[in-house]
Amino acid sequence: MAAALMCAYLRDDLAAPDAMTRLEQFAGEQGFQLAETVHTTDPQAGFEQLSVAVARAECQHVVMPSKAHLHGVPADRLARLRRGGVWIWFEESDRGGGAR
Repeated sequence: MAAALMCAYLRDDLAAPDAMTRLEQFAGEQGFQLAETVHTTDPQAGFEQLSVAVARAECQHVVMPSKAHLHGVPADRLARLRRGGVWIWFEESDRGGGAR
C-alpha cells in the first residue's frame, strides 16, 4: 500500500540549512510521502501556493519546521485550510502526532 501524501511548507527566510532534509525524514517517520514542497519568503503568497498544492495533491496533512513559519499568514487562510480537514504538523514539536 502506498504511503499517504503530505505537503510541506518552508519559509526559506526562517529555515535552517537542513530543514528540507528534516521535513523529508519527519514525513517518512510518520508514514507519509512528501507530495510537494512550497518554498517561500512571502507568507501570504506562499500560503496561497500551499493551499493550491494541497488541493492538487489531495493531501490531508501539511508539515512545516515550526509554528514560526505561520507568522504573517492571514488567520482566515489558515482557518480555511483547517476547516477543509487538513492537519498541520510542526516538525520540531510533533514527533508524536499532528496538530489540527
